[in-house]
Amino acid sequence: MKQIKDLKVYISSSKGDSLDITKLVTNIKVKESILSDLSGQVEMEDSKGVLDNAIGTSKTITVSFKYLENTYLNRFYLDGASFVDLSASTKNKTYAINLQSVHNAVNAMTLVKRSYKGLSTDIIVKIYDEFFGKGNITVGGDSLTQGKYIVPNISPKMAINVIKKNAYDEKKSPFVLFQRFNGGGKSLLASVNWLAENQFIEGYTIKPTLPSGEMNDKPLSDIGVSQTLNIQSDHAGYLQKISAGVFGKTINEVDLNNSSIKVEDFGMNKDSFAMTVPFLSDKYSEGQTALLNEGLDKDTQKSISFFQSLNGIVIKSTKTVAVPGLSCGHVIGVEISTNTAKNTGKSVKFTGAYLVTEMTHHIKDNVYTQDITLMKR
Repeated sequence: MKQIKDLKVYISSSKGDSLDITKLVTNIKVKESILSDLSGQVEMEDSKGVLDNAIGTSKTITVSFKYLENTYLNRFYLDGASFVDLSASTKNKTYAINLQSVHNAVNAMTLVKRSYKGLSTDIIVKIYDEFFGKGNITVGGDSLTQGKYIVPNISPKMAINVIKKNAYDEKKSPFVLFQRFNGGGKSLLASVNWLAENQFIEGYTIKPTLPSGEMNDKPLSDIGVSQTLNIQSDHAGYLQKISAGVFGKTINEVDLNNSSIKVEDFGMNKDSFAMTVPFLSDKYSEGQTALLNEGLDKDTQKSISFFQSLNGIVIKSTKTVAVPGLSCGHVIGVEISTNTAKNTGKSVKFTGAYLVTEMTHHIKDNVYTQDITLMKR
């Protein structure tokens, strides 16, 4: 297991004073998701009552450390304590301090009532600059969607979610907005297609435990090795996705004006198609159309899909030797052996590039491990 260096944890107030609690900390857990901001907990033991007055609504807590060549630094809103254990002694308390993104605290205290105009991505950046501070968001891929949006006296994040929900890029790929553990508190607004094409982590793979001898030969060979590697789902919800058009359907579209037959590839399944078939126009009176002609927008149907389709194969890697710099939105290789008696090759189905959608970072006794949820591209 690889250890971190220079761990520092301290609590600060708006007045500028700070309290170093590094020596009290026993465990740190930070969660990130491709759909949200950071959150977590810091566990500690306090025998001197240092934290009794330090935990207040105006406090923030900063966690920083170094891991291999990477520096991590994040500031959180200190959102109270839980699991306070007084069983051993009333003077020796075990805390789990709850951490929330500072952006969540700002969002809870603010309402927006104004109008914006421009690309969806540009509007979101404007809201971030105004309410969360300039330089707190980066963008991966421009939106194709644009227009004017009037914010009706709601929180900044609620306004952003409305815009993001309706945004897509030139490849009809939806956008996600989240914070990374190695992002220094900044948020990333990116299309799923941009992440898949630009965020591949090279040099490391997620894999099951290696033989101990192989680890000893190369000092960094254990990076990415997980204690458990489970396939959580394999095309879960397959029928629902077919129904939604993710994997494609066979669509019979009636053309009353000609008798030609046109076949077009449709959806992600190469065996599915849209077909225009000949139909005699006198079967319908004037003004009537076939039912399948109504409300069908093939471009909209095709765009359903990249993000939903990622749910096909989901893998969970737990207690993984931390991959430096790895966070949600990154794409990384996963290696899984074939399920055979000889176990000599890689599984063609499950080995490949995966998008990281959720992570929990654990630091205990200066050892850094990761729990990672991955979806196959």
